[in-house]
Amino acid sequence: MLTVPVADALPAFVARLATRFFDAPAPRRRRLLRSADTTASRLALALAVRRELLRSASTPATTALEDALRARLADALRPENLVIRPLDLGSPEALLDAVRRHDAVHPVVSEEDLERRLADDRAIYALVHKSRRDAALVFAEVALVASAPEAVDRLVDPSAPILPAAAAREGIFYGISNTEPGTAGLSLGATLLDRMLDALGVRFPHVTRWVTLSPMPGFRAWLASAIRGSLPGDAVARVCVENGIAPRALLPLVDGRADQPEHARIRLVPGLEALARCYLESTRSDGSPRDPVARFHLGNGAVLDAVRVDADRSTRGFEQSLGVMASYAYVVDGRRVGRVGA
Repeated sequence: MLTVPVADALPAFVARLATRFFDAPAPRRRRLLRSADTTASRLALALAVRRELLRSASTPATTALEDALRARLADALRPENLVIRPLDLGSPEALLDAVRRHDAVHPVVSEEDLERRLADDRAIYALVHKSRRDAALVFAEVALVASAPEAVDRLVDPSAPILPAAAAREGIFYGISNTEPGTAGLSLGATLLDRMLDALGVRFPHVTRWVTLSPMPGFRAWLASAIRGSLPGDAVARVCVENGIAPRALLPLVDGRADQPEHARIRLVPGLEALARCYLESTRSDGSPRDPVARFHLGNGAVLDAVRVDADRSTRGFEQSLGVMASYAYVVDGRRVGRVGA
């Protein structure tokens, strides 16, 4: 079995490993890939190697190793090898630290913030490998609410009052984050959501509606490009005409900075919801949704539930999507609208 020498830098190790793998006959390749089996230390090494491969310059040797390692990791990280863990303040420090360090949607800003996310009307679930139960691969956060909030601020406000669980009518998934770049493209988020929905249905049987409040990371850039290239009769031009907007009149707002008055005014733009829906309906060349978050949720059985203007008032929210967010429904009236991962 390969090990990383203590004094050796990972990039140099990975480069040598890729060359050895590329030049090796099939039996030798299989032996080199033993580091991607399901024991904890070997799995950690395999993830570290793939993480380095994904961020390094591509060569025929590194591409061959990455392809093989991805297939081996996909086998090691099959659903039957994964375990879902609900987190609380007594959870292992390594799991709590994963939330502190890796929340890619709403970064944790303080210990009070983390404690609020673990209160009785909140929940965080992590997906771990059965051989590494204290190492989160991906985690998701959910809030119980009496009714769907208009903005995400309320869900991530450490000072928000705690809602009695019995008063909850909806559950809002407001963040899912991958902690391990080495698992990129392996669909662990779908497995986590599927198991979360099962666990939450048992834990909160009176909550019959589970939806997301999700970012739209490419909306602003898409809208700026669409306005500049707008032609009579296309979707953007049609929405603008229906709302009495000259498309190019939106450019000062779309091009504004978060610290300028446009940040507050953008929510007043007529037709912004319809323009956001145009974006969510737009597709890539392969026919899949252009928006990566829509691609994830719709691909896992959810349906678009709502578009919420002025839902993310943070600087990042304005820069990515002019503050617009999307809601995707997984459970409505107690029934799954689509099966995750099906």
